Amino acid sequence: MDVTFLTKDQIFGDKALSVLKDYGTGVGYSDLAVLQSGMMSGSNKNIEGKRTGSVWSASANADHDVFCVGF
Repeated sequence: MDVTFLTKDQIFGDKALSVLKDYGTGVGYSDLAVLQSGMMSGSNKNIEGKRTGSVWSASANADHDVFCVGF
C-alpha cells in the first residue's frame, strides 16, 4: 500500500486542496489514521458526529518537528 502525506501548503492557505478548503480538516477518524500513528481527540466531533483526531503531514519546521494536522 502506498501512502501519500500532504504538505502544510496542501492542507492550509491559498494552495490548499479544494476538498480541504470546502470541508476543512475535521474529518472522521479512520482505521488508516490509527495505523499511521494518528492521535484520537477526546470528545471533538465533526459535522457528521464522527470523532476527529490529529494526523501527520509531510511538512516539518526547521527543528525537524513534523507538522500535525488537528481538528
